[in-house]
Amino acid sequence: MKNLVLGAAAAIALAYATPAQAFAQADKNVLFILDSSGSMAQDLGGETKMAAAKRVFGEMLDQLPPETNVGLAVYGHHGDRDCSVIEVMTPVQPLDAKAIQAKVEPLNPVKGATPIAASLDVAAEALKGIEGPRAIVVISDGEETCNGDPVAKAAQLREKFGIDVSIHVVGLSVNEKQTAQLAAIAEKGGGSYYAANDADQLSESLAEIKTRVIQQTAEAKTPSVFFEDEFEGAGLSEAWQVQNQDPNSMIVDGGKLFLVSTPGHPSNGNSTNLVQYAGELPGSYEAYVKLTTPVVDYPGSSNDTTQVNLSMIADTDNMLQLTIRGQCCSDRRQIQFWKLQNGEWAPAHGISLDRTDDPVGYELKIAKNAFRYTAFYKNDNGEWQEIGTHAFLGKSLRPALDVVRLNDGRETITEIDVFRILTAE
Repeated sequence: MKNLVLGAAAAIALAYATPAQAFAQADKNVLFILDSSGSMAQDLGGETKMAAAKRVFGEMLDQLPPETNVGLAVYGHHGDRDCSVIEVMTPVQPLDAKAIQAKVEPLNPVKGATPIAASLDVAAEALKGIEGPRAIVVISDGEETCNGDPVAKAAQLREKFGIDVSIHVVGLSVNEKQTAQLAAIAEKGGGSYYAANDADQLSESLAEIKTRVIQQTAEAKTPSVFFEDEFEGAGLSEAWQVQNQDPNSMIVDGGKLFLVSTPGHPSNGNSTNLVQYAGELPGSYEAYVKLTTPVVDYPGSSNDTTQVNLSMIADTDNMLQLTIRGQCCSDRRQIQFWKLQNGEWAPAHGISLDRTDDPVGYELKIAKNAFRYTAFYKNDNGEWQEIGTHAFLGKSLRPALDVVRLNDGRETITEIDVFRILTAE
């Protein structure tokens, strides 16, 4: 692996060094993990490692564009070698450099533990639900001391979140063994490793980083509406194709598309009124739908009673489905993200909701970035919550909407208010 001698600030630049992803908004998201263990009191070219890290970190914050989202987590700052002491001092939020610096300034190196693996878990949780490119930047002068496996953890997080999350590591004057572990964390996390062997190397990168961060922010694009249907006409527009159409269970009226649940499933080719977008699609985009549905349970042995689907479909053997479904014998709802490829279902991502009010409004979206598709649900706090990511290669998938039920399931009516395709291309 190429070992760049740049410094802690360079890791910030790395978070923005690649071209903006399709749904990267103008603001970027980066969470710093700062080592405050006892070894950070060692000398680094005339000042302690901690003093150098504080200084350069503070200078970098002052140089970042105000629309950047920045968070800070710290470990090793209690001195009791408790591996569970990892504190998110500032959540990932619009940049407030002075507030973050006020959290950093009191930190002093003490004899704390170095729980790098656990800190990556904390970072992943802090970044969960945030859209666009997200970076974790670890600034450390040592290796894991809490029996964790940070290299495996980095690989796991990369697999879970996909290419929108990268892990970068700055090693402050570390030995060969420590370098090997820290560099491997960055490699498995889809990022890069930076070695900083003296304080001057930290400072020398600031001018370059300022230029790269500002340039990247300028290049970022805000998603725009590529296609929108608010269902204002007397019927569906020519942008849609309807498979197995039944006019008795579908109508456009009053600015809404009404779909009645019917027996069947897209994977069987017998889903009635499968409404699929047939227009042009950009390379990367976001398929969004806002709807209201009374997803009901049906007393019996099945967990799968009613499904409302925002799907991405190539054919009956290849599709993704972001599904709202009732759960047997209870008031619970589930939102799950399924993958069917070459006729085989992969394990689903999902969450359960305790919602007893019917009908219920939902906002769902699937973001396509190259061959990765990430599903989101807007929670009761109005925040987008990530459901999970599936990779899909070799097939052209197109957005679709449908509502299905068991043969003996109770009939429901879903009201679709709007469908949009957003793109930053």
